[in-house]
Amino acid sequence: MVLEPPVFAVADGMGDDGDGAGASAVVVDHLQRLARLPVIGPDEVVQALRSAHEDVLALQQRIGRPAASTVAGAVGLVLEGQSYWMIFNVGDSRVYRVTGVEQRRMQQVSVDHTHAQELVDAGRISRLESLVHPDRTVLTRAVGMRQGEFDPDFWLLPMVLGERLVVCSDGLVRDGAEVEAALVAKSRRPARQTADELVDAALRVGGGDDVSVVVVDVLAEPVEDQTTIPDPQLRR
Repeated sequence: MVLEPPVFAVADGMGDDGDGAGASAVVVDHLQRLARLPVIGPDEVVQALRSAHEDVLALQQRIGRPAASTVAGAVGLVLEGQSYWMIFNVGDSRVYRVTGVEQRRMQQVSVDHTHAQELVDAGRISRLESLVHPDRTVLTRAVGMRQGEFDPDFWLLPMVLGERLVVCSDGLVRDGAEVEAALVAKSRRPARQTADELVDAALRVGGGDDVSVVVVDVLAEPVEDQTTIPDPQLRR
């Protein structure tokens, strides 16, 4: 995970043999370096992900085995004096956004890169059917995946005082846990407590996958450069 303002991300390694952990560590390293740059713009975010992909491919060459990772996250940017989130995703880790004052709602910003999601996009199955489809965990994109061109997704959203981001591995919403996760995320409890409760909710459902969560609340007043400083919390 990366928790270095203005960069927040979750990288979830693929595989149980340790090679996935090595791949996710490469991704985390590049995003931590991104966070330390004096100025971050969209080009720097794109380059950090592409460099991570190239280094994971190099890792595969060294170890002689496949190694890959998903990653999803958000980077706070200032563009023409306004604060934005640049949200990114490769794989099935997710970014959700919680907005609203009286009626809070949680919406998934990222789009899963899975075979089941492709079937949804093609109109062949419904979103509800995708939740139990056997191909819901078959990835079509990942950091280090050799098939096709490396192609992350990006979204640029205005940063809004009072909003909340939830960045998570797919383990948070596996096995029907998405509804309960939404109820927890929409609460007005502090970010750290919310992150703890999200993990506990996923474990109660009985998910067997790792659960990593970063919760980011935009609470602070703008500072001199008009960047809104969020109050992030995480739990793994």
